[in-house]
Amino acid sequence: MTQPEFTSTQLQGMGIPQLSREIFKRIKELQGPGFRFTCIQKKFVELPADKHPEDEQHFEDAWFRLVDRNLIRWWEHGTVLGSYHLTERGRISTYHQGVVDEPDEVIAAVEKETGTLDPTIRQYLGEAFAAYHDQRLIAAQFFAGAVAERIVLMLHEWMHENARSPAGNAGRKNASELIEDLKARLKELKKKHKDLPQIGKLGDCIEDLAHAYRRDRNDAGHPVAVIEPKEESLSAMLQVMKHQYLPRACAVLALRLDEAPQCPNPAL
Repeated sequence: MTQPEFTSTQLQGMGIPQLSREIFKRIKELQGPGFRFTCIQKKFVELPADKHPEDEQHFEDAWFRLVDRNLIRWWEHGTVLGSYHLTERGRISTYHQGVVDEPDEVIAAVEKETGTLDPTIRQYLGEAFAAYHDQRLIAAQFFAGAVAERIVLMLHEWMHENARSPAGNAGRKNASELIEDLKARLKELKKKHKDLPQIGKLGDCIEDLAHAYRRDRNDAGHPVAVIEPKEESLSAMLQVMKHQYLPRACAVLALRLDEAPQCPNPAL
């Protein structure tokens, strides 16, 4: 069944990533055994009759983003037109649900919320999402773990500078010990600074997630067997990193406890 056309207004109102996901959503709704679709007709996503000259290029950029992601592929079958079909990855992908983010968009969104990121975090966070984008799941898992570990080290340094807490010989502790130490210190700070909800919210993140990121990184960085991460689980971990773990850590790192209380991003 032919799907409703995009209007020119809809096309102009959607960025390429959003349009690409919408196209893929319509493909997924129509998929079935042997389903094929030609690159010229694309009847389920036809351009509108009132299209502007730039609409076609905008649409093609979004369409070939699906090709670049290996979600759809050209299939030659002896006709002049040929056609596209869903790849194996495309058949199971949830890209249409918006779970695969562009690395540059992730960095921009996080920095809009937190301010300029630590250069190491910025680089490794981008690598994590870029690797996930290319379905290099082990690499994505490793880089996400590296970001989480960097956060833990920065928080220990913050404790030393702002909470008058000794560094705890951080350089001689392993990651697991550092996390446990940080959890205990955040609990103490939460009791002393009830007016700073950022501390408690970060403590919840450390409690729930820090060891998970650590284990993932260990699995990727010190393998004893080849274990392919589950795409859905890794996606969830990256989303939590983007929306909770990293923003909450940055909110605490921005605090100066020896000054008048400052409460950036109290809703995080």
